[in-house]
Amino acid sequence: MIPDHIVNDLKAMARIEDVAMNIHGATQRGKVYTVNCPNCKKIDGLQVVPAKQLAKCWKCGLGASQAVGYLMKICGKTYPEALRYIADLYKVVLP
Repeated sequence: MIPDHIVNDLKAMARIEDVAMNIHGATQRGKVYTVNCPNCKKIDGLQVVPAKQLAKCWKCGLGASQAVGYLMKICGKTYPEALRYIADLYKVVLP
């Protein structure tokens, strides 16, 4: 089990655009990043908005907020898997 203070630190440092770029190769288009929606397969359908830490597909409605939510809802990871992924991405050593 990951201690609460480390979980809070991971959530605070994780950026949704970093996760989207690392997993799906997001492309920056102005102030947003776009990726192919894994749910409806629409090309560049999923928009990632760094300023609001949100991701949303305007065709099928798939969406998530924060990096942990992105990993869970869009990538299908469990909560502990999402936290481990973020720790690995930002090179944080977990106990």
